[in-house]
Amino acid sequence: MPGRPAHLAIAATALAGCGFSASFDGGRFRCDSDQNCPDGLSCSAEGYCEAGGEDAGPPVDAGATEACGTTDALRESFEDPALFHRFWTDDSSAGASADSNDGVLTLTLQIGDAAWAGRKSSRWYRLQDSGLEFRLLDPPEGNARLALVLTFAGGTAVRLSVRQGTVEAARDDGDGFVTVGSAELDPVTQPLWRVREVGGELLFELGGETTSSWTELATMRDIPAEPVEVGFYLSDGQMRADGVAATIDDLNPRTTGHLCAASSLTDDFDGGGPGLAWATWNYGTCEFAEVDGALRFRNMGEVYNDCGYRSLAGYDMTGDTIDIEVPTADPDSGALNFTLFIDDEHRFLIRLEAGASTVVAQASDGGTVEVGSQSYSPDTIRYWRMVHERDTGLLRFLFSRDAATWSELGATEGTNLENVKIVLYASDHASGDGAVAFDRLNLVAR
Repeated sequence: MPGRPAHLAIAATALAGCGFSASFDGGRFRCDSDQNCPDGLSCSAEGYCEAGGEDAGPPVDAGATEACGTTDALRESFEDPALFHRFWTDDSSAGASADSNDGVLTLTLQIGDAAWAGRKSSRWYRLQDSGLEFRLLDPPEGNARLALVLTFAGGTAVRLSVRQGTVEAARDDGDGFVTVGSAELDPVTQPLWRVREVGGELLFELGGETTSSWTELATMRDIPAEPVEVGFYLSDGQMRADGVAATIDDLNPRTTGHLCAASSLTDDFDGGGPGLAWATWNYGTCEFAEVDGALRFRNMGEVYNDCGYRSLAGYDMTGDTIDIEVPTADPDSGALNFTLFIDDEHRFLIRLEAGASTVVAQASDGGTVEVGSQSYSPDTIRYWRMVHERDTGLLRFLFSRDAATWSELGATEGTNLENVKIVLYASDHASGDGAVAFDRLNLVAR
């Protein structure tokens, strides 16, 4: 850094306490002595997870950057800490902090820090015909810089920042930030900041308390038509003799915030590794990789081993349909789970039971309830689907042999579906040494 987030860094998060914590750096996983690599990879002297043999583990490839919805959908009042942590990933150096406190976002550098405090969005957004607006409450003192940073998937970054009383718009195409416009900041008459895309141009604006009083600071052209990651950062390149803080509030208060539909997350698993929409985790000896166009799992050596993919972002399953293909499944080799994850106590899933040749539909609300089951045959239960009916409130679990004719596995009341993670994982070794696999998430014909 300073003043800019780690380049395409995505912190991999664990499910139910199991996982590795290396960050994804545009093509490889970064690691250090305090971080674990995916199963089969080790941390090199250069600080990257690397393979140690031909069966070392899943290859790491950036894959496609998934983005659904525009930046207008990123609405935040900073009033709900639990919701805040679902949408924002900590990107601060040691000793610094960026968190929601008393209804505002406070970024703090401690005494002696020459570092940064930051939060970045846990998902990617489209910027076309969209924008971001927020309120600056307290600019930083001294040499520190407070910045809104938009990082495009291809690496270009732009920022709107304030330092020593000067607000500036700047762009970095790989050689450092270059200022394209600046002005003296008056936080009393211009507390509102805005960045918006209009017709391929990016406008940087400062405003007062009414929507008609915006003043243009700068215009940027040749903006990449790529998804962006949104971040707020407080940085200082000097060792500080005292602490410093800055606060902001009301991100996009005039827009209607919403999550993207669960069906918008698609993957054919032919990228060689997890795309940027996914976090991964590995617990025990379970192995997984994208091989021959499918997400394959094997070697669940003991009971309670788990590994798989979990969506970084939350999605709205209300009134929506999601489905997946199961091209290879050996029940003797382990369980396969297609899950809508709400929290540790609440989830809905279709599960191939390990060693039992049975597919079940389950709902968890503090305890697990089976809502349907069917004897498993790879010929008759190749496609799995979950459908939420908005009018009845029911979540239906379906299966099919050909993705044309569907049969019901079970149904239950679908609650709290406005913000779910999509989780694909294998677990619970039985006795076989075969494999189980997923393919074509939300790419099954409808």
